[in-house]
Amino acid sequence: MTTVSSAPTAVVPVAAPLWQRALPHLLAVLIFMALAVLYFSPIVFEGKTLSQHDIVQFNGGAHELQLARAAGREVLWTNSMFSGMPTYLISTRFPGDLSNYLHTIFTLGMPAVVANLFLALLCGYILFVALGLSPTVSGVGAIALGFTSYNIVILAAGHNTKSLALAYAPLVLAGLLVAFRRNKWLGAVLFALGLAMNVRSNHLQITYYLLLLVLVFGVVELIFAVREKRLADFLGRSVVLGVAALLAVGVSFGRLYTTAEYSKYSIRGRSELKTPAPAAPGEQAASAGDDGGTGGSGLDREYAFSYSYGIGETITLLIPNFYGGASQMKLSDNSATGKALSGLGLPPVQLTDYLAHMPTYWGDQPITSGPVYVGAIVCFLFVLGLLVADRRTRTWLAAGTLLSIVLAWGKNFETFNYLMFDYFPGYNKFRAVSMALVIAQLAMPLLAVLALGRVLRNHVTGKPIAGASTHPSLAALTAKTADAPETADLKRKVLLALGVTVGVCVLAFLAGLGADFASPIDAQLQQQGFPVDALRQDRASLMRSDVLRSIVFILLAAGALWFYLQRKLSAAAAGALVAVLTLVDLWGVDKRYLNEANFQNETVAQQFVPSAADQQILQDKDLSYRVLNLANPFNEAQTSYFHKSIGATMGPNCGAIRS
Repeated sequence: MTTVSSAPTAVVPVAAPLWQRALPHLLAVLIFMALAVLYFSPIVFEGKTLSQHDIVQFNGGAHELQLARAAGREVLWTNSMFSGMPTYLISTRFPGDLSNYLHTIFTLGMPAVVANLFLALLCGYILFVALGLSPTVSGVGAIALGFTSYNIVILAAGHNTKSLALAYAPLVLAGLLVAFRRNKWLGAVLFALGLAMNVRSNHLQITYYLLLLVLVFGVVELIFAVREKRLADFLGRSVVLGVAALLAVGVSFGRLYTTAEYSKYSIRGRSELKTPAPAAPGEQAASAGDDGGTGGSGLDREYAFSYSYGIGETITLLIPNFYGGASQMKLSDNSATGKALSGLGLPPVQLTDYLAHMPTYWGDQPITSGPVYVGAIVCFLFVLGLLVADRRTRTWLAAGTLLSIVLAWGKNFETFNYLMFDYFPGYNKFRAVSMALVIAQLAMPLLAVLALGRVLRNHVTGKPIAGASTHPSLAALTAKTADAPETADLKRKVLLALGVTVGVCVLAFLAGLGADFASPIDAQLQQQGFPVDALRQDRASLMRSDVLRSIVFILLAAGALWFYLQRKLSAAAAGALVAVLTLVDLWGVDKRYLNEANFQNETVAQQFVPSAADQQILQDKDLSYRVLNLANPFNEAQTSYFHKSIGATMGPNCGAIRS
């Protein structure tokens, strides 16, 4: 008699062909291209250009250099700005810089701004794939990082180099995490590549904030390494990454060295003009040249902290229009302001145009192009990550997020931020501290997507196992998996994260009921007869609608995860649904700040039309003359397009010549 064993036969998994494994990633890249092209379709399909103020100013200051470059000369001095200055911080190309070719490969040769958005999506995707997450979950991460509102707002303003530096930041984090969590050599390659391209983007303030996040990671990792008695391994991996960082910085050594050299003569250097320190009783007053004066190295504190995020304004990470959005926002004809203006006799033809630039913002900053909104779904998943991620990861990313928020508060939290400004190396070289929120917009989506990946792991799905219908033992195993304590724990934590984020929205709404929605500009508007009370009603309406909007998106995302844990959705379906919801959420907010109204038919060059005064000055062929534009001498570079200007502008992060 032959006995047949009923034991299941072991199946050895066979790796899928390379093309089959590569197909999801290729599909993801195509989707990212389609999203970038769709968002900037007027550029791609209609031949329009994006109206970017800072790019217009850049072209004014760089025109003389571009003419020389077209003639085959790379000049290192320009006479068109500040009566003459080095070209280092305007436009200088270094020979032998192969990173230019790498950038072209990364962006697939797409036009500017389209390439910026595609690059942010691509590098975000690489980060999560490098961490071992599925293509679907990695796609959620790419969308969360790429479409966060600040990325779009800065493109509308023309901060293209800042955008590129942010886009490459996920590559740096990918290398960091792979080096410490998986393979240190692969991680070092990714880290060197990402940092080289980030520094090459030439926005040192973004690089500085990125390295602060890396520093927080190092401190947390060191503490855990000491506790777990693996200090030698930590030091070894740190040394490898240190070498990778040196190689990355070496790629842009010319840019960094010349920037450091020039900064001594800018408003970031030591001033030649000093106020003597007051003399103590019985002592002689210090001379103007003594160190006791106030002319130290670095920016003036008041100037550096002029753009500080309000403490309450932090809620815009979750509720975008809580403080009215941008300094100028469009209101509808049916808004309270529209009805009030119509009642005052404003003709309907003028009303719509007038309502396109309403001062809806009522926060602490003097002016803003839009809030930093990471997404309601990202905030929900971030809270979930605090509950389900491993301790080392959640500690690092939570600490980085908290540091980011506190730094952005600036003068609204003097106790900490003034100490940072006075003593932390290099911190007093940068202004607009609200920009520190870029740390949070990297850290929060990272923890959020790691949480999503943790929930969507296959072994808690309870999906029917092949053959379960004919093998009672396998069917029992399926049921056991579905009701495992781990799945129940995840359900509890999803509900807890849901309760926390929706609860914050409700509390924010209740707090808003007591707000007056008043802005400093209201007094001036009231003197001009503007219906300020109606405007405040619209500010309140914007807040209420966005509170409801955030709650809806949180509920939908939580519902997708809940149905997955209930075995009503597959992991792929739940992940895809969260991806679509995240895209719809962020895309809708982004379109408030960069939409059809931001595109124009004329090119940047066509915006430089010489006036009658310009034409008269150009008749002077003497090379020694200088032009001073009294209208706005140190905040415009259009004069530099035609003339040798005494003034000019170099953007918010470069600084003028120090007097």
